[in-house]
Amino acid sequence: MNFLQYKIRNKQISEMNGQIETLIPQSVNPPPGAYLYKPEGDMIASGKGKHIQRHIFKNQILTELEAKKLARLEEEVKKLKIQIPENWDKNELLRFCFGTGWKTRKALKEFQNHLKWRRETFPRGYLSVYPEVAELLTLGAFYVHGRDHFYRPILIMNCTKFQFKKIPDETYIRFLCFFFEYVTQNILLPGHVETWVNIADMGHWGMTQLPISSLRKLSKIIQANFKCRLGINYVINPPSTAVIMWNFVKPFLDEVTLHKMNVLKDSIPRPLFNHCNLSQVERKYGGTAPNVTSFWPPTFPPGPISPYDETLKEDTYDEPDINIKKKRKDKKRAQTEIIDKEDVIVDMGEISMNNDIKVETLLETAREDEELLVEEKIIEVEEDQVTKKEKEKETKDEKEIKRRRRISKTYKVINNDIEIDEEIGNEEKIRNKKDNLSKLVFEEYYENHDKHSIEPFSVVETRVAESNCGFLSVPDCSYSISMNRCSLL
Repeated sequence: MNFLQYKIRNKQISEMNGQIETLIPQSVNPPPGAYLYKPEGDMIASGKGKHIQRHIFKNQILTELEAKKLARLEEEVKKLKIQIPENWDKNELLRFCFGTGWKTRKALKEFQNHLKWRRETFPRGYLSVYPEVAELLTLGAFYVHGRDHFYRPILIMNCTKFQFKKIPDETYIRFLCFFFEYVTQNILLPGHVETWVNIADMGHWGMTQLPISSLRKLSKIIQANFKCRLGINYVINPPSTAVIMWNFVKPFLDEVTLHKMNVLKDSIPRPLFNHCNLSQVERKYGGTAPNVTSFWPPTFPPGPISPYDETLKEDTYDEPDINIKKKRKDKKRAQTEIIDKEDVIVDMGEISMNNDIKVETLLETAREDEELLVEEKIIEVEEDQVTKKEKEKETKDEKEIKRRRRISKTYKVINNDIEIDEEIGNEEKIRNKKDNLSKLVFEEYYENHDKHSIEPFSVVETRVAESNCGFLSVPDCSYSISMNRCSLL
């Protein structure tokens, strides 16, 4: 490779990196809380036996049935020398055992079909498909907005935005394959967040308006290649016939399926808010976030996303009292030690009896934390009151100093004028200025009435008039007046 080829290659790489940064902005990546979040209980798997539904696969302890079926599938894969993708955890193979009735041969066939689909759909990686589907991504037929308490992305499907009459089914298939692969690669977090929440807005379209055959074709492709990715689905604004059919089928479904599928008559998925903050959902669906007008790239409103975020925020809060901060740390340390010592075994929904002790311990710790928070609040209020009083005192002192300076300046000006008039011999002006000076003194005297016992103004004025020496000394005041001079003491 010569120098010119090297420069061209570098330019191509930099352009490609710029395109990737545009397609995958940092905002779509899982938030910090998702890395610290550890799924437990039903968030890892729900159901029992052959009716088990797993939600987290990476780095998980499997049940006896799962381990047995996975081992059989791995043997068949080795026999046929099928190469597993490098970035796959071996538990990813287990996804193909679900939905096949735990039949190894059928799971193997579905795995082979998936690898073939991947080679044909993304021969040069999924990002290479973007130019073909870029326009469809901006129409809002499928888009991402927000996360629930478990950091699962919320996907919105708006049936009224699909244009099957204008756009062929194959184009929509490539669009959805790119969309779900993008979500899987960038927005999910293996071992922590491996499923999504879906809101299917049917827009009150009747069964005749809905392109049933096209939707069935899309659904088949997604179910075959993105197995065990749907955490929960909310169908809103359905036609009345769909509600009737759902009510007819419901009694025959198992609990796991019933939990995943929710067909609601309303336009707002109210059960969603049991596990999602209002700030993460658009207003048109009952949340407080603005309605989305730009559908690509995916948008995520600011947090908090999860109650776990609030806990992290609380832990990093700068406590006003050091002793309280130490108490809280000790409580959390004790809580951690107790939980570590307890034998909490999660085996597909079966939790040991020691979990009751854990719950009681957590409740007691929560009550103690609440008491400590009340103490913190009291300390904050007291500190605020002290600070407020100090500021008021400083303000009052500053005002008094300014007032005294202003009066002193006025007295000096009048005294200078009196000296000039005395030299000239203008008796009338001297008398007027002395009267003004007397009034100033009396005004200052009466302004300080809260500090002194005051006689009526007329009595004091009479005293000045009757004084032979022409000198008045105001008790406990910081000034005195002479008929010849006035000074601020």
